[in-house]
Amino acid sequence: MAVFGYNTIGGSTQTTSRGVATKFTATEDGEMYEIVCYSRSTGSANHRYGVFSDLGGTDPIGLLLAQTADGGFDTSFSWRTLTLTSPYSFSNGETLWLREIADDNIEYAYDAGSTEQLAETNPEYELFFHSGFKSPPADTPHALLDRKASMYANYTPASGGISVAWLRA
Repeated sequence: MAVFGYNTIGGSTQTTSRGVATKFTATEDGEMYEIVCYSRSTGSANHRYGVFSDLGGTDPIGLLLAQTADGGFDTSFSWRTLTLTSPYSFSNGETLWLREIADDNIEYAYDAGSTEQLAETNPEYELFFHSGFKSPPADTPHALLDRKASMYANYTPASGGISVAWLRA
């Protein structure tokens, strides 16, 4: 198992209206199979994760590449793991967004990150939550921030070995 993203509990928290995404750049080829996020709901809710391409610019979250099914979500902070419905193979140097949405507000943990590494989103929840993400997303980020959320994907390196390759963030 290797980690793509940020697997440290951030020292700060922020509440956002139902969506957060953070981007990372791969340092080797691999295949993602689950996403993990340190967050909580402000009420009892469901949530899901997705993997999206990066378009750059002011509306950077691109096409949906993989997603999880819905998972339970409560008011206590914890690492929450959901398995992708289909693994996603990625390449060294590829920049991807890991995204979480919920049917209630999300409070996420974060630390300082690279320029515009995190996007807070306000998805049109009713349109796509239980049927999956829209591709590309129906919403535009209402904030691009210099943060990295405590969110990562577990993956198997293409080399088949165990790796502790980290992101370029």
